[in-house]
Amino acid sequence: MRVLVLIIYSEDLPSYLRNRDGWRLYSKKNPSFDVYFMKFSKDHQSVTIEGDMIYIPGEESLRNLSYKFITSLENIPFKSYNFILRTNISSFYVFHNLLPVLESLPKERLLAGEVNGNYVSGAGMIFSPDVCELLVQNKDAVINYDFADPFDDVIMSFYLHKTHGIEYTQTYPIRVNIELPQNGTESTIPMDTFHFRLKQGTPEERMKEYDIMMNLYKKFYC
Repeated sequence: MRVLVLIIYSEDLPSYLRNRDGWRLYSKKNPSFDVYFMKFSKDHQSVTIEGDMIYIPGEESLRNLSYKFITSLENIPFKSYNFILRTNISSFYVFHNLLPVLESLPKERLLAGEVNGNYVSGAGMIFSPDVCELLVQNKDAVINYDFADPFDDVIMSFYLHKTHGIEYTQTYPIRVNIELPQNGTESTIPMDTFHFRLKQGTPEERMKEYDIMMNLYKKFYC
């Protein structure tokens, strides 16, 4: 199985750089996963892939996240993958726990993850390649979708469901949210969990996300 992982990334907060370092510790431990960080850049005139970085000309904004994701897809042979995972820099994944979940999912017309009522959370959106192809083929319609919510997970979920009839699939086990004063060492954490959401509150608290990530890394990968 091959899985393409595309991570929403910017350098707006110091914690994002630390979290990227954390991701890089385990991103190459499982050969089934290819991991890239998607970043807008004022220093690049065209889409540029350098190592695990995808640089896209433009400025960071919530409304531009759909453009960032779809433009990244346009520049990677995503059809050669079994699944595409769109996630963010404050998530932690246990890839060997995710694989059996992916193996149980449909291979076509799939949009899966944590379903929050009427959309799939952007912390972990799992697409089949044919659904990503719908996004690429209808890029302008998606990024200009007439919807008040600026978040790309909501926009893409609504567009795919309302326009193409894509139903949402809930993945299990549902992700675990680690919130301070938790630090990722708790014995109550289920060992079959594949997704942790580490996002904290203030910028100062967000600096602790990396420390939590390292505790989870030691728990699941060492």
